[in-house]
Amino acid sequence: MYDTVLPWWPGGPEWFLWISKTIAIPVLLIHVTEAVLLDQTRLWKYGVERGSGLWWKWMASALVEGFGTFARIDATVKRKELEAQKESH
Repeated sequence: MYDTVLPWWPGGPEWFLWISKTIAIPVLLIHVTEAVLLDQTRLWKYGVERGSGLWWKWMASALVEGFGTFARIDATVKRKELEAQKESH
């Protein structure tokens, strides 16, 4: 990557390294905060037990994906609710 991509990066390799070092910690903190909020506002609400396999999958998703996880879990719950309604009729 250093020889093929970074020479074409705007500002060169030095700028890429500077911006990577500058945003790494804030991005990590943001994703950890999103994972905590997901646990407190969605997973607890939907009855996902802390420490379960499903809980760990959602936590990993939040740490990697970030805020998009909130939209995805809401869509998943909505889809499951619609399926349950169809089965009950």
